[in-house]
Amino acid sequence: YLDVAHHISNWDWPAASAIYHWHFYPMLIALLHKLSWLDLESSALLINNLFIAGLVWVFLSTLKLLDADRNTMIAGLLLILIHPYINDYRADVIRGPGFWFFMLLGLYLLLKLQLTSQYKYAILMSIAFILAMLFRVEGMAYLMLGPVILLMASHPLQLRMKLFASTYIIPACIVLLALAAWAIMGPAVSISSTQHPLGKINHPFELMRDAYLSLANKIPAKADIISTQVLNIHSEDFGVAGIIATLSIILIATVIKRITILILILSIYSQLKKRVVAMPAILWLSLINIGYMAAYVVHEFFLSSRFAMPIALFLALPASFGLAYLFRKLDHVNLGMKVARTIAALLAMFMLLDGLVSTGTSKAYLREGGYWVKENINPGEKLLTNQFTVKHYAGIRMTFDERSSIEQF
Repeated sequence: YLDVAHHISNWDWPAASAIYHWHFYPMLIALLHKLSWLDLESSALLINNLFIAGLVWVFLSTLKLLDADRNTMIAGLLLILIHPYINDYRADVIRGPGFWFFMLLGLYLLLKLQLTSQYKYAILMSIAFILAMLFRVEGMAYLMLGPVILLMASHPLQLRMKLFASTYIIPACIVLLALAAWAIMGPAVSISSTQHPLGKINHPFELMRDAYLSLANKIPAKADIISTQVLNIHSEDFGVAGIIATLSIILIATVIKRITILILILSIYSQLKKRVVAMPAILWLSLINIGYMAAYVVHEFFLSSRFAMPIALFLALPASFGLAYLFRKLDHVNLGMKVARTIAALLAMFMLLDGLVSTGTSKAYLREGGYWVKENINPGEKLLTNQFTVKHYAGIRMTFDERSSIEQF
C-alpha cells in the first residue's frame, strides 16, 4: 500500500497499478501525505487510527440505537477497547480498519432504516457499503445482499418493497454511469484484467465460480488422495466427508478465534435472556460474512482470520448487552462472585493496557534490517526474504506478482 501510495503521490498511475489495482486506500494515504508534513507510513497509521476511533464511535452509536442503558454502553466500550485483534492491527498498514468502520456504519444505517422507514437512510446505507467495497471488494456482497433483510421486516409489504428498492438507487446509478462510460470509451477500456484499477470488481463473482468448480473438481480429487493415501480400504468412502470436515473446521476455528470465546459466550447469553431486538439484521449480515468465507475456503483451502472481523464486530453488539446483564446479576450474589467480578474487571483492564502498550517482542529489527540492506547491498546483488517489511525499508518497490512466501530482489 505504501509503494502504491508513493507512485500515486507522484501521479504515476501505471506504476501504481502494476503493484496493486485497488487504489482507494493508497489514495487516502497519498492525499494525507500531500496535505500534511507526514511521511507515507505515518499518514497510513494516522488514517487507520482515525478509522479505529470512528469504529468505536459507530459501535457505541449502534448500541444507543438499540436502547442500551448506561451500563450496557460501558460494557460495550470495554469490549470494543479490549478486543485483542483490533488492538493487534493498530500498528499495521492494512485497509481493514476502513473496511470495518464502513461495514459497521452500514449496519447502523440499516437498523436506522428499519426503525424510521426514512428513505435517506437507504441511500446512506448504500453509500456506506460502497465505501466499504472501496477498501475490500467483498463489501459488494453486503451491498447487494444486505438489504434483503428489509423484506423480512414487520412493515406493510408495500413499504418493505419500497425500502428494499430504494437501497439500490445509488448502485444502479453507478452501474448506469459505468456502462455509459464504457460505451463512450469502447473496447479500449477492459476491466477483465485483474491489473486494471476496476478489475477486482469481478472478484466476488469469480470466487463464486471458483468455489463451484472446487466443489465439482478439486474436492473430489483431494478426497481421492485421502481415500487412497490416508484411510484404510474399509473406510475409503469417507474421503469426501474428511475433506468437508476439514474445511468446516478451518472455517469454524477461524470464526471463533476472531470473535473470541468471551464475545461468543456473551452474545449467546444475551439471546437466551432476549436482550437484543435487532438480532435478525445482525445475524443476516453475519451470515453474509460466513457465506463469503465459506466460498473462499472451499476455493483456497485456507482462510485468513481477517475475513471474520465483520462478524466479530457484529456479535460484539449483543455481547455488550449480555455483559451488562451479567454484571447486574452479580450485584445480588455473594462476596465470592463479587470478588470474581473484580478479578474479571482487572483482567479486562490488563487486556486493554496490553493492547495500547506493546509488551511483546519488538519487531523494530525488521526496519533496521531493511536499512542495513539499503546501505550495504551492492547493485546487481540478490537477497531472499519472506518479509515484505524488510524489502520496504530497503527502498525496493514491490510488484503485484511478487506475492509469494520467498521473494527475490
